[in-house]
Amino acid sequence: MEKRCQAMVNSRLEISHKLEKVGLLKAGTPNNFNKLQGGIVGLTEMPRDELPAGFVGRHNLNVMMDKINALLATEQAMLQEIAASERCCRTMVKNSPDIIVRYDKDCRRVFVNPAYTRETGMSAERVLNKSIDDDDIWRPSMPREEFRRKLQQVMNTGISDRIQLEWTREDGHWACHEMFVVAEYESDGLVTGALAIGRDVTQRMLAEQQLIHQASYDALTGLPNRRLFGDRLREEIIKAERGGYRLALLFVDLDRFKEINDTQGHGVGDRLLVEAAQRIRSQVRESDVVARLAGDEFVVIVPDYGQTHPLARVAKSIVAVMAQPFYLGGQDAYISASIGVAVYPQDAENAETLIGCADRAMYTAKEAGRNGCSFFSRNMLEQTQKRLQLTCALREALAKGQFEVHYQPIIDVASGQTAKAEALLRWRHHELGIVPSDQFIPIAEETGLIHEIGDWVFREAAATVARWNSGVESGKPRQISVNMSPCQIIKGCGDQMVIDHLRDCGLTPAHVAVEITEGLLLEDSRDVTRKLERLRMAGIEMSLDDFGTGYSAMAYLKKIKLDYLKIDQSFVRDMEHDPGVRAITEAIVAMAHRLGLKVVAEGVETHGQFALLEAAGCEYMQGYLFANPMPAKEFLAFAEAGRNSLVVEEPLIPLIAMV
Repeated sequence: MEKRCQAMVNSRLEISHKLEKVGLLKAGTPNNFNKLQGGIVGLTEMPRDELPAGFVGRHNLNVMMDKINALLATEQAMLQEIAASERCCRTMVKNSPDIIVRYDKDCRRVFVNPAYTRETGMSAERVLNKSIDDDDIWRPSMPREEFRRKLQQVMNTGISDRIQLEWTREDGHWACHEMFVVAEYESDGLVTGALAIGRDVTQRMLAEQQLIHQASYDALTGLPNRRLFGDRLREEIIKAERGGYRLALLFVDLDRFKEINDTQGHGVGDRLLVEAAQRIRSQVRESDVVARLAGDEFVVIVPDYGQTHPLARVAKSIVAVMAQPFYLGGQDAYISASIGVAVYPQDAENAETLIGCADRAMYTAKEAGRNGCSFFSRNMLEQTQKRLQLTCALREALAKGQFEVHYQPIIDVASGQTAKAEALLRWRHHELGIVPSDQFIPIAEETGLIHEIGDWVFREAAATVARWNSGVESGKPRQISVNMSPCQIIKGCGDQMVIDHLRDCGLTPAHVAVEITEGLLLEDSRDVTRKLERLRMAGIEMSLDDFGTGYSAMAYLKKIKLDYLKIDQSFVRDMEHDPGVRAITEAIVAMAHRLGLKVVAEGVETHGQFALLEAAGCEYMQGYLFANPMPAKEFLAFAEAGRNSLVVEEPLIPLIAMV
């Protein structure tokens, strides 16, 4: 269009030069082409002798007239095209869904399109010719001084800019527009102002904010999630370092939540978590950060605490409020909370270590009986470091041949002979020495190494029982019992592993018994029940280990058919001196017999204990009164000789300690 306009101007100049040349137009005189056109037509009708100087004939006038008419026709077409283009531009500006605003050099609005009034709710009369500094209608969240600076920068530099403006509409709704601002110029290149075109990006911004919220906040409780918590904790540590104050981290774990979630349903569990989050939030300051890490784990960041905000009181108030009943849609639920507390900078110098310290303190609170709080100490740090050392060493223990399986004879009370044995795992580390299994088995379960370790133990026990039965031609096979971790059944294929190994070793199901703990029976899972039933259907005998140390609910004994019930050594140890314990032990034996179970007593160390258990009707016993746990070669020699050992040493811990 610019080229067409320039062509029109050039055509006018050419016509003016021709008319000036023949004397019909004085140089520099404004002209009216309609009048000139009429005058030229009159010249063609004048007598030759009356024509002005320079005209030699009408023919020349006709030629010039044709040229002028052609130029005027071209100009008229250009004018029509310009008018059409102007109408098109006006239509687009008027009907554009985007805001269009023109500013002069003083940042006054000199033009707004209908979209502006529609989006802002303000009429053109209300906003035109008003500076953004002077009017009373500035609504964007960006300070007007900053917006003015950006406009002037565009006009001064000629470099376009994108400005995001958020405001509240006249109707009270939040809106966001992305403004594209360019400089406007006169024909001589001087800047006359700025043109701003704004597109409504409200829905896009809301969607982005929703995505950010979903990525940073827990969908169930609305609390910051693990990701946002980590960012907040690092930010608060930086502030604490600069401000020279202390910062505390509370690690809150809900006791018994899994039990409620599994027995009363996930809907009840979710409602409990929501209310638990609200209760924690109610006990801390507005400036404190409460977040949900995962499952039933919450954390609280307490920045700049002091005498007016003692941590112990805060932690105890959370414990107290969690102990109150939860009323969840007609179902009452009771839980408690175990809280670990760690402080920056005295316990840790960075976020990751501080979280680990608070987590360790929380586990200490659980080990102390739950429903309480514990502050991190250097002793816990040593335990944490030792645990980390054990974890690293455990990963290579099997490959380096550091594990050993020892066997403790189980005596048939009626015959006095070794009828069975229990496989017990020992870890002999070249630097740590003998590592008790209650220290490394929980780590093996957490890391998943229990599956590989358990598989190796079973293969070793199967090889030993095969050698033990190699000379037996008839009668009931001698049997070795192997402890199985709940993780092997719940998260693995321990049942199939046992069946496969028996087949591969050419053994019958009667050669091996599987010992499980009460904790496995508490699992309200069809998959667990199905796996235990598969072992039963394969003909493998099952023993319930450490009876009396867990929940010991009678209903769980009906969940799966068992063959043996093992009385924990804590009952056996006190039988001689505590009539109450003796009565409980005798009741356990009687109950087991009524259920069709045989009884094995663990930890028998004295003749007095032996006599009481025998009188109660206990069929099998094991303990230092008869023999220590021993390597396979020594055990086989002991069993073949039919000897009993009365040497008493420090007890070994069974392969799987109940966690």
